Amino acid sequence: TKTEHSVDITGLTSGQKYFYRAISEDANGPTSSDYYDFTTYLPAPQGLRQNNLKYNSVDLNWNKITGAIKYKLYKDNAMIVELDENTYSLTDLSPETDYSVQVSTIDSKGRESEKSTAFTFTTPAKSINISFIQASGITNTDAKISWTTDEIIACQLLYDTDTSLDVVAD
Repeated sequence: TKTEHSVDITGLTSGQKYFYRAISEDANGPTSSDYYDFTTYLPAPQGLRQNNLKYNSVDLNWNKITGAIKYKLYKDNAMIVELDENTYSLTDLSPETDYSVQVSTIDSKGRESEKSTAFTFTTPAKSINISFIQASGITNTDAKISWTTDEIIACQLLYDTDTSLDVVAD
């Protein structure tokens, strides 16, 4: 005779509440337990995607999961933030760097789902910052245009009498 019993149940629905009870039978007839319940974990989020990718930041979003009260965002396998919404602006990134992000859900019992499939992206190179553009020394035939950049680079000036800017000056 056997005193310990178990049954594996497969094919259940994520985030669903299930009721169960055990029924055993001996020579005196069947006996059943009280009813119990459990809720399966929520699924991992899907549809993780990027918007507005820049050299130092990216906007991320993913499909909402019904029943999720929070989301956890992981960058390169380290949890970086817990969120109420299915969107996040990831900042302080480095240019020309590969990143991997994943998201999990948290249900009302505080249980964390599996992580989503990893979404990878590469930040682009940093753009040159042009600032302090100004015209000075303007006469009836001359003008001086000056500006600064955040890197030492070769520059050109495009100019014309309209916005076609067809004339190049080195």
